[in-house]
Amino acid sequence: MKNNCFFASIFLCLAFHQGVLRAQIHDEYVNNDLQSTYSAAIQELKSIINQEMTDNSIPSITITLVKGDQVVWSSAFGYSDQVTQKPASLNTVYRVGSISKLFTAIAIMQRVESGVLDLDMPINSLLENFAVENPYDKKITVRHLITHRSGLVREPPIGSYFDATEPGLSQTVASINKTKLVYEPGSKTKYSNAGVAVLGYMLEILENRPFPNILSDEILAPLQMSSSSFTFEDRFEPHLAKGIMWTIDGKEFTAPKFELGESPAGSMYSTVGDLGLFMSALLKITSGEESNLVRPETFKAMLVPQFVDAASKWKTGTGIGFSLRSDFAGRLRARHGGGIYGFSAELSMLPEDNLGVAILSSKGSISDVISNISNTALRMMLAVEHSNPLPEFKATNMSNRRLIEAIKTLEGTTGKSGSTKGLGGLTGKFGFDHNPLSFYEHEGDLYVHIEYFHIYKLIKVSDSRFRFSHSGLYSGEDVVFYRDASGLATKVAIGGENGVMFIRN
Repeated sequence: MKNNCFFASIFLCLAFHQGVLRAQIHDEYVNNDLQSTYSAAIQELKSIINQEMTDNSIPSITITLVKGDQVVWSSAFGYSDQVTQKPASLNTVYRVGSISKLFTAIAIMQRVESGVLDLDMPINSLLENFAVENPYDKKITVRHLITHRSGLVREPPIGSYFDATEPGLSQTVASINKTKLVYEPGSKTKYSNAGVAVLGYMLEILENRPFPNILSDEILAPLQMSSSSFTFEDRFEPHLAKGIMWTIDGKEFTAPKFELGESPAGSMYSTVGDLGLFMSALLKITSGEESNLVRPETFKAMLVPQFVDAASKWKTGTGIGFSLRSDFAGRLRARHGGGIYGFSAELSMLPEDNLGVAILSSKGSISDVISNISNTALRMMLAVEHSNPLPEFKATNMSNRRLIEAIKTLEGTTGKSGSTKGLGGLTGKFGFDHNPLSFYEHEGDLYVHIEYFHIYKLIKVSDSRFRFSHSGLYSGEDVVFYRDASGLATKVAIGGENGVMFIRN
């Protein structure tokens, strides 16, 4: 019997020890009014961050803790540039990845409040030329897009996470017309950067101005988030952390800097100070105070899980913009992580307790570490507020042993047939130097190694068409190979015939 679990999707990281890092603090702010209350928690968090940075060779981390409209503590650890040993500071700028989606969601909800948009309006009522192939009776609505229930592919064919050509948002959204819905709208949660790109484009159509300008004028500027933007600005250059990428075979390299075509889904630059301002503005709303973001009832609605029976005892769900958990230390947690080339980030809040934490780092694909620190920080803040003992910390297990073993097994069985007519013609490396994908054969099945740390067994549809299972990054999407006369695949598309195209290396 085949072991189908062994090759399940794995997200694991490798700790490099080519020179153990000492996570020095180079910049720090402590609220004098809260220092005595939080001193033990702050010292413990310093120790935890030092340990995690050393264990996982993280160049820099910056963190901020907020309580309502007050910053409790902010600190910058390590170096924003390892080569020059430039210290990280509270002014260090990072790419925040998918935390960007929270800002896009706020901008959409501002239009819902004003009556310009309705969450349940079909998007074609505004985007008449949006013509993705939809074999279902249901139309895609704004609510579907903002909660990852549209059924769209994960990545647009142009302007995807892989695409370094930096196309504009309109070109990116237009390319989605070539794709077909993977699922019926509303039927299944399927994370889609393409869907959030469509939301941003809707804002551009409504406002007749570029998406980055809309976000700057209506969210960033009013909150005085002066070190944030949805596009790279020259003024950021002296402060931008040097992002580091890594692979399972022990290679480290400087992260690419290209702008994403799907910018509303992940192109924001920011600092922990600015994210602290954003969290404080949101927590202010939970206290019933007036805000220049959204009204209290609007923010409350954003924290309700969508497409969940109101009577059900849900534990995790997707709100409007936020990922929700109902039982985090007995509290509601609202969060969003962020990952982009060379950077990992998280913003997490306990709205009922007016507490929040934001963490930014200059190493990609370490979300497990960042989430572990974030969750621990929130639990510590809760403990302090309720005069309870600080919770114990368990170091992040980032062993990559299983992933390496899986790759070795796949490499050992790939290419044994010596034929290009069957699976042998599909195996090999495809795509981009900054983010390649590889296909392997094992015991008559085809596997893909994609986005560095994920391996999936594909379902065969035909000799040249395969499909992802209904879980993972690319759930339900078709993988279409294009073969030459000998049967060798020269390119492959993820997301159907007209999906993201990868050329054989």
